[in-house]
Amino acid sequence: MKILSGVALLLFSSCALAKWSAGVATIVPSSPYKGADSEVLVIPIVTYEGERLTWRGPSLSYKLTGLQRNEPSFSLTLNLAPNELDTQDSDRLTGIEDRDFSFMAGLSYRHPFKFGTLESTLETDISGKHDGQRFVLSIERPLFMHAKRKWVVNLGAEVEYLSDNYADYYFGVSTAEENVTDFAAYSVGSVIQPAIKLGGYYQFNKRWMMVANLRWQALSSDIKDSPIVDSNSALDGFLGVIYAF
Repeated sequence: MKILSGVALLLFSSCALAKWSAGVATIVPSSPYKGADSEVLVIPIVTYEGERLTWRGPSLSYKLTGLQRNEPSFSLTLNLAPNELDTQDSDRLTGIEDRDFSFMAGLSYRHPFKFGTLESTLETDISGKHDGQRFVLSIERPLFMHAKRKWVVNLGAEVEYLSDNYADYYFGVSTAEENVTDFAAYSVGSVIQPAIKLGGYYQFNKRWMMVANLRWQALSSDIKDSPIVDSNSALDGFLGVIYAF
């Protein structure tokens, strides 16, 4: 299944949080792997929004420039890759090895425009799991907004690039796996995948806020053709309640 932070980060980019926030969220992450069903998960949420440092679950970012909210900024980032596979979740992948979380470090650029906010992030594996890279270019803009920003609905689109090492680690089949399973060896090259997202928040008062997000991604043909993949797309959902300190 997809790592939970991937959904949460897409959500939190849609709203302005207080310095410290905590709450609980219900998440429905999808998985493209054969036999891996979606499951409803309830997790705690803790975030910190400082002038330079931002902590959102397993993700950290540190602003190098652009300390004001409405100006362009460069940030250093550290987070977990939004992919993993626990083969215990599927009875159709016996003999396939687990695909572990990987720590990714990189650089992000964010530029607000009148029509929306453009953001790009380039990151590389620093955990030695696959030594691959991931690049995401996204744009997000308010679709509907309350006059006093009591509630906001945002619409966004993104393009994700995965290097061949990254994509092959999570979606390929090795020769060693071919020897102990019925799956043929399969190598995945670099891929490009589009996605759209719809998210926002409703502020009950100065302390309490409800947040929600949906993200749909079309999988690359090279990933769809993998013998361990059984899906054309991925749909993730998130609904949470947050208290601002």
